Amino acid sequence: MRTLSVATVAFAALLAFASASKTPRDYCQRTLVVTELFDPDGFVVPLALRNASAVDITVLIGYTSGFQDPVVWGGSGTSSRKAGTLMSTCFLQSLTATGGMVNYCSSTLAFGEYGSISWMGPFYDEQGEEFHNGITGGTGIYLGASGSVRTNVLKTGEAWRYQFTLLDRPKC
Repeated sequence: MRTLSVATVAFAALLAFASASKTPRDYCQRTLVVTELFDPDGFVVPLALRNASAVDITVLIGYTSGFQDPVVWGGSGTSSRKAGTLMSTCFLQSLTATGGMVNYCSSTLAFGEYGSISWMGPFYDEQGEEFHNGITGGTGIYLGASGSVRTNVLKTGEAWRYQFTLLDRPKC
């Protein structure tokens, strides 16, 4: 009878460990949908242009800016469930006639302890735009990630929806 008790305790401990270290389901899908929300505190421009850029974004044409924004789960941007942090550097090529921005960006979405996904390419920041970029790699459970990311501009300069389509399931 004592052997059964030790086996039961060992099984319960193993189950508790597996549950505690299990990656949440949201991170383990081949298709991930998140929304980036602009944080002005995470916006970095060349020092000489800092004061001018707050008033007139045209002074940033031809320069690279940095962004660090929170990302939430889902495609509407209304979720309070944080997915991670997006870090990007973007070269501002030009402005559109309606005030949108034509950029070329290199981006990494960090999912905390679970890893990150990186991608790069043209970024057309104008409400209603949709475009696709290639995933260039990943870390953690996304190590060796490949696939594509579809971007929908929800609001110019403020909110962007990303749908990642990975060729392989994350290593959860």
